[in-house]
Amino acid sequence: MNNRGRFNKPVRFLLDAGHWIEIHGVIEALEFMRTRWPDEGGDLYDYALDVCQRAMSDLKSVEAARYAFVDALSHAGFLIVRDFEHLFMAADRSGTSGHNPPTSSMST
Repeated sequence: MNNRGRFNKPVRFLLDAGHWIEIHGVIEALEFMRTRWPDEGGDLYDYALDVCQRAMSDLKSVEAARYAFVDALSHAGFLIVRDFEHLFMAADRSGTSGHNPPTSSMST
């Protein structure tokens, strides 16, 4: 797949227990939706499928296809790794739990 159809950031989500999937662009998103979608879809699925197909012809942007795909995944119940994952990795390195933001030592 050429760079034109690639997402700026891959979409990472949990397919089933311990099986993470990473989708890098519209071709992979279309393939997943057509072959591995867990149910018949719905309105968000249909919309994501349409936007991804249009992105192949440059009628819609590739990033619009990414957002539509993420919305459809979320609606179908997939656990999606969001863009803030780096915060949890940083918290793990610093020894905090990652569930509470670090407190500032500065007084206001």
